[in-house]
Amino acid sequence: MSTNDNTVAPLPRSVEWAIGWLMICCSLFVVNAFAVLFGLHVTAFSLPLCVVVALILLYWVSKRDGRAITKKRLLVIGVTYMVATVLLGYVVSWIWEYSYWGRGFYTDAVVKLADGWNPIYAGADGAPEIVYRSGKAVWMMDASFYAFLGHYEMAKLHTVMFAIPTFLLARHFFVRLLEGHTRLATLSTLLLLANPVALSQMFTYYDDAVLAFLSVCFLILSYLTLNEGYLHSDLLLTMGFAWVFILNMQMGGLRTALILGLALIVFVAIFYKKQAVKWLCIRAAAVVTVGFAIVGFNPFMQNLLDYGNPFCLLFGDHAVNVTSAYMPWVLEGKTQLGQFIVSMLSSPDTAVLDLNIVLQQLTAVVNSAYAAADVRLRGFGFIGGALLLVALMLLVVSLLIRRKPDTEDDAIYFDSDEEKPMYCNYLSERVALLWMAIPICLLVLLCATPWWARTVAVFWTLIPLAIVALCVRRGNSKSNVAKGLLILAFLNCGLMAFSTISAATSYTADMKGHWERMSMAELPSEEDARTHNEYMKNYKTWNKLKGQGESKRIKKALWTKVENIVK
Repeated sequence: MSTNDNTVAPLPRSVEWAIGWLMICCSLFVVNAFAVLFGLHVTAFSLPLCVVVALILLYWVSKRDGRAITKKRLLVIGVTYMVATVLLGYVVSWIWEYSYWGRGFYTDAVVKLADGWNPIYAGADGAPEIVYRSGKAVWMMDASFYAFLGHYEMAKLHTVMFAIPTFLLARHFFVRLLEGHTRLATLSTLLLLANPVALSQMFTYYDDAVLAFLSVCFLILSYLTLNEGYLHSDLLLTMGFAWVFILNMQMGGLRTALILGLALIVFVAIFYKKQAVKWLCIRAAAVVTVGFAIVGFNPFMQNLLDYGNPFCLLFGDHAVNVTSAYMPWVLEGKTQLGQFIVSMLSSPDTAVLDLNIVLQQLTAVVNSAYAAADVRLRGFGFIGGALLLVALMLLVVSLLIRRKPDTEDDAIYFDSDEEKPMYCNYLSERVALLWMAIPICLLVLLCATPWWARTVAVFWTLIPLAIVALCVRRGNSKSNVAKGLLILAFLNCGLMAFSTISAATSYTADMKGHWERMSMAELPSEEDARTHNEYMKNYKTWNKLKGQGESKRIKKALWTKVENIVK
């Protein structure tokens, strides 16, 4: 909260940890992108280098505010991050990559970057066109993990690593709104992290959950900066790094970055003076320049030079039309709302398009139909779609009905020079919820594929927001409706987790069995050969993959044998 002196309010411990962790994650792209621009590439030293650079930047900018984060705390954050990388990498390696696109061009991008590919100076170099022309934020992050850990399955860490700062920030945000009700705040935060899309992608190279988590982090950081008075340079720097990371993710990143950036400017324009808008726009222009022209030179500037369009994958002659290519026929000709509703009532499968009854949906849970990383119908789980619609209605009602303030003189000042408060304390909670809900709804409404859960993964955030809003409207007391919504949402996520883990573990066991049999056989069976060919079809040099049971005895001859059998 702003004060008359020029002192800077101290950041809560959890927020300091969150921005430290978030800075390191985003630096794994930003710092590596700078290195690529100067002719370097991702190496085994990229990860520790990015950790050091991120923490030095945090210390330097916080020291400028006269409130430097202690060196001891930064050291602990850095060491914890490195230890977590190894331990969590070991955990995620228990389940092998099972998604279609994860074994497709996502794999190709990560392996090539870790193997020394520099897309600016080497060009495509055999990489698929969509890899060369797409943003590489998550791929560079995973390539850093892969180069450091030396194990392909240990490198798919992005979802887990971004979930940690999201938990810290979201819990702090909910505790602040619920005035200390830590149990409900913690449960709401865990529900936010239990996003069905995140559960289905946790052991894959898909990055849609990262986009949702990072969007939530950006919105919370923005609110803490502008409304709570934490005008800290390190917090603003973290927001800039997060925005650049979002921009340089895949095709959905551009839409998300633009909406979040415009929402921030509108928020400042409404509640702050014109000078603040000018101050923000100048700094936003610098961040945009860095995001597009420097660290985003590939793909944006190279697409501009080659095709005259920096967003050639989104529109133009070289655009990839996701809507027409992947939309199920049952959704054709319907409005976006109609597509979403039909999708939530359809079979939870990427191929089955007919509507089904509840009993069939329960059968689908048992059969692991929700396990695919890109489920195109009913992607939020068994009752996830219905819960989202109910949560949206409850959130609207809660925000429209105003509760009485506890005290008349309890107010928040945006600026110490203002003669009167902008709004009373009971309204500040509503503004906080609106600040989160409106951009999230815009992200869904402006998406061309709202029926596809992975492209609107952030939509799940409305459920914990609705739970918190119901309790806030009742004066932060318990709400039976909120409790029921919480239980049903966790039940839905539990079914999703069961479906995903059962299918993923079964797949991993089968693949390990194939690898073991192939290692022991002079000539692999036709079934093992076909399975091996399917799993390795996009790997140029499969001896680059370490620790996955391959035998030196068969490395030279096996691939030719497999190809001949498949043919």
